[in-house]
Amino acid sequence: MVIKLDGGLSTALENNGNKLTTSLWTGELIRSAPSEITKAHLDFINAGSQIIITSSYQLSYLGCSKRGWSKSETDEALHTSIQLAKDAANKSGKDVMVAASVGPYGAALADGSEYKGNYGVSKSLLKDFHARRLEVLISTSPDLLALETMPDLSLIHISEPT
Repeated sequence: MVIKLDGGLSTALENNGNKLTTSLWTGELIRSAPSEITKAHLDFINAGSQIIITSSYQLSYLGCSKRGWSKSETDEALHTSIQLAKDAANKSGKDVMVAASVGPYGAALADGSEYKGNYGVSKSLLKDFHARRLEVLISTSPDLLALETMPDLSLIHISEPT
């Protein structure tokens, strides 16, 4: 079975005239131009995507705090990223799944290290880094989680559901 996944949300947004110049990339548009994200999602759906990935890749409490966002503002942006994708899916009238994007620790550092992994931090720190964000994203009931750009798989431990 072939399932068509969207791809390149940042590129799609830039092609539509948006400037992604901050360390939060598409995450910044959640607050400044949410309709642009919905439009990009709809473009992917209209091109045949059966799964759309949310604009939450760069959203983390560490990364957002560096941009002056509070924890509650980050929570709200995480919720909104899911809602924008769900709104696009509903508006399309097509059977589309929403995958909540979870970027790596290195994305919060905004130094390109997300492509290398091996951040020199403990597994405990990485677990804490992802925990609240995952809780918030999961609470919004996405169809899937997209754990993106995880170059060091030794740091990932996924338990089977019981």
